[in-house]
Amino acid sequence: KGGLFLFDELDASNPNVLTRLNAALSNRVFDFPHGNFKAHKNFVCLGAGNTDMKGATREYNGRQQQDSALSDRFIFLAVGYDEKLELQLASQWQEGEKAAKRVQSIRAAVKKLKIRLTVSMRATLKLAKLVELGMLWASAEEATVWKGLDPETIRKIEAEIKESK
Repeated sequence: KGGLFLFDELDASNPNVLTRLNAALSNRVFDFPHGNFKAHKNFVCLGAGNTDMKGATREYNGRQQQDSALSDRFIFLAVGYDEKLELQLASQWQEGEKAAKRVQSIRAAVKKLKIRLTVSMRATLKLAKLVELGMLWASAEEATVWKGLDPETIRKIEAEIKESK
């Protein structure tokens, strides 16, 4: 009947194990312990990851270099954060919209300043949830966004946010 399979964190997988996927994608026959199954003509396999499958980066140092034959079976599309979705998801908490806008401004400043800090959508959701649970905003931000970043770098980010307003 078709369908979609999302292989999340593909770039963190063992390259030797993925040779099975490699063959299945190429031949459109999937070999499982309970039998072989031919892929439907409308079947699509998506692979998601944080790198270009060429191995670890400074930010994603647990990633594996994947075989070129596997990489060749995929097209590569860079996908950023969906900030409208982020706002919607965060809105389930009283301070969610404020958290989303704050995290988005931090993310933009970090990108502009080329600072090594991952500011994901998870930061938004965790920040909103912690504030809702009664944690002070500054403490919640430290736990979810800054995560031990040095004070000087935080000041640079804050200055960039003020400047960009």
